[in-house]
Amino acid sequence: MIKQSFCLAILAFFAAGILASAQNAPSSSSQRSTLSAMGQKDILTTLATSGKFGTFGRAVAVAGLTDTLKGKGPFTILAPTDEAFSKLPADKLQKLMSHPSHLKEVLLGHVVSGKMSADDLKKAASAKTAQGSSLNFKKEGNDLMVGNAKVIQSDLQASNGTIQVIDSVLLPE
Repeated sequence: MIKQSFCLAILAFFAAGILASAQNAPSSSSQRSTLSAMGQKDILTTLATSGKFGTFGRAVAVAGLTDTLKGKGPFTILAPTDEAFSKLPADKLQKLMSHPSHLKEVLLGHVVSGKMSADDLKKAASAKTAQGSSLNFKKEGNDLMVGNAKVIQSDLQASNGTIQVIDSVLLPE
């Protein structure tokens, strides 16, 4: 009963904060977009707060890429979800995590320089990664494909770039 009351109190507190924010929201669209841009988080913080990219975040830390991906950018990150990482055989993921230099190469294969929307990627058809390889993009029905991975959520904006969420880890062939 105490836990339930505590949870309700926390919910009420956050709801009140959201309502207060909405009442104090800027009136013009230019003011809203300026405030939105100022309040945006970097790519890694944006991914961390979603709760779906824990493995990606740990891999970035192990590979020594945290400072890079929190940097100015702009970057386009093709971010595999935890579910995407779970598709890898456990021994393959463990091997990647225990070899930071190889893991770094794999992760840099998920990074494209510049801020590219899903539409930009469709038009480009390919893009060079920070690792130096080339990624191919194509439209299959209503889906945007990156190699064999499908973009399952597109154009998440961060202060230093754009995130395209993918359903598979991109591994070098």
